[in-house]
Amino acid sequence: MKCQLDKSQEQLLEIIGQELLGSSGLSFDSDQLITFGRNWFEKQLPHLRENVCTNIVTQHLLKNTDEVILIGAIVDIISSVCVGVTPATVATLIVKIGLKEFCN
Repeated sequence: MKCQLDKSQEQLLEIIGQELLGSSGLSFDSDQLITFGRNWFEKQLPHLRENVCTNIVTQHLLKNTDEVILIGAIVDIISSVCVGVTPATVATLIVKIGLKEFCN
């Protein structure tokens, strides 16, 4: 998880795009992967918010500034919702956005 904390939101979206399209056998450039990852993430927002923002653990952690703890908690919450992508990547993206901003 720590190595992903060094990545930008766009880099995380690119990773999501790679995970989703990686087995297609086609070649995509970075912009295409970011766009695909962003589209997937935006489609998943209602489910992710429903699971993350209403969870009692998340509510308790809103004031926590330890990103690794936040990511670990979010991974536990979203692991059943994230199909085709690594939950840790999505959780890191949520933490990069900011949990308060994500849930508002």
